[in-house]
Amino acid sequence: MLSRLMKYEMRSQSRLLLPLHALLLLASILGRFFITGKVYERVPTVVFIILITLYLFSLVGISTGTQLFISVRFYQSLFSDEGYLAFTLPVTPGQHLLARTLVGGLWALIDTVIIFASFIILVMVPEVSAHWPELSEALTKELGMDSNAFFILMFLLNCISAFTGIILIYFCIAVGQLFSKHRILMALLTYLGLTALVSVIVLLTSVLSGTLVSKTIRFGSETTESYSQTEYFLSITKNSLILAIVQAVIAYVITHYILSKKINLN
Repeated sequence: MLSRLMKYEMRSQSRLLLPLHALLLLASILGRFFITGKVYERVPTVVFIILITLYLFSLVGISTGTQLFISVRFYQSLFSDEGYLAFTLPVTPGQHLLARTLVGGLWALIDTVIIFASFIILVMVPEVSAHWPELSEALTKELGMDSNAFFILMFLLNCISAFTGIILIYFCIAVGQLFSKHRILMALLTYLGLTALVSVIVLLTSVLSGTLVSKTIRFGSETTESYSQTEYFLSITKNSLILAIVQAVIAYVITHYILSKKINLN
């Protein structure tokens, strides 16, 4: 039954998300031809700037829209009128949650992969690819680590964050349903409050670990005992990632409990 739930949920989400991301890839391919064919040389500069701006806005909009749509699907399928039907099926609340978490998390991962791919398609034109070894060497020197390894690490961290982020959103929606009124507002407030709390915890962790106190950040050519920009960034990212995983596990367990014991569709 779990596989059927996942297939149904995948179809429901893919109806919008699949063509949306396909259009993004198509826009990236057209943009690449626009650049490699030097079409931009035959159009006014303002038009070129507008097209680039629209593309950047589309990246942010599609990423945000994907999370919003997955959130709305979770709410509609379990806490709206559709939820009455869902909970009459011979399926446990845990299976409902697992199916939606896997599908929602999968689409969050797909969204991250396609956005990265879209950006690479547009940016890695022959002129850039030809000079990539020099650019990579310069970035490696500046970052203090292999630039390719750095980009791969950032990509993997974004994939993990995308998946854990969906679990957090589900948790906030479930908590919002515990209130008798203004449930969507309470879910939003829960999300904002939890995000602020996590930021404070990451900051305190960094202070206690000495990242922000016992060492300073090195910029330019300073040679005092310090963290490089990359070491500082990776330290903060590591703390954030560990906390995100722990938070996701706790959020999933609590969401499972709410769906099993505290569900309220009135």
